[in-house]
Amino acid sequence: MIMNRIHNDDFFNIQYSMKTDYYLKPPSLVPELDLVEFTRKLTALSTSSVGVTQLCTTQDRIIQFLFEQLDLSRNALSAPNAVLATLSDRLSFTREILRAERQHNEYIKAASQAQVQMVHDLSHTTNQLTKY
Repeated sequence: MIMNRIHNDDFFNIQYSMKTDYYLKPPSLVPELDLVEFTRKLTALSTSSVGVTQLCTTQDRIIQFLFEQLDLSRNALSAPNAVLATLSDRLSFTREILRAERQHNEYIKAASQAQVQMVHDLSHTTNQLTKY
């Protein structure tokens, strides 16, 4: 969850510097337009975001396994069990948090792809202008 906050800070600073998002609160310190640095940060952001998404997916599989074990335990008992009900509620809550994190990382992935394309286009334009 902390990693997503770091992703947001870097991503929003890049968006603001490139003037590609007018709907965000601008950062207090606007970095210079540095295409090499932006490329490096966007690559790191994409790599890290994929790692967080993979972690969420793995944890979701663990939660699914725990739900299956919980169902087996419920079926073994003849009466409802308050501990199992509480555990089920907590697993459901944790699953929803993980799904939200994964969804946020999908947003970061898609939005950073747009930024990568813009950096590529700006680099190409800059290279074409310096040829003449």
